[in-house]
Amino acid sequence: MHRIILNNCNPEELYNNIKNKAKNEHLQTWNISKKNNKFLVHTPEQWIERYYIEFKKPKNEKDKLFIYATKNINDCDITANDEGYILGRFVEILLVHFITEFTKVEIEKY
Repeated sequence: MHRIILNNCNPEELYNNIKNKAKNEHLQTWNISKKNNKFLVHTPEQWIERYYIEFKKPKNEKDKLFIYATKNINDCDITANDEGYILGRFVEILLVHFITEFTKVEIEKY
């Protein structure tokens, strides 16, 4: 499994901005999950509601936001290829729409 780490950001503000843009349909091919509104989903037919984008703020870090690709509870395990695709497409959205809200993006294995 991998995670995206956004450094030097305001995690709550960035999370809210991402959710608001998704909710208002300003993020092409990404939306709020209809099954669980705390997650984002990639909306092309083969991905919708299969995998979620989950956000977590580390307890001891004030300026980081962690982002994970996680599977839908009813789906099979996330494959390395699917995880790479979902996280890669999400990084694209971050760089296009939110580039001024963080100074560094990392992807790490955990």
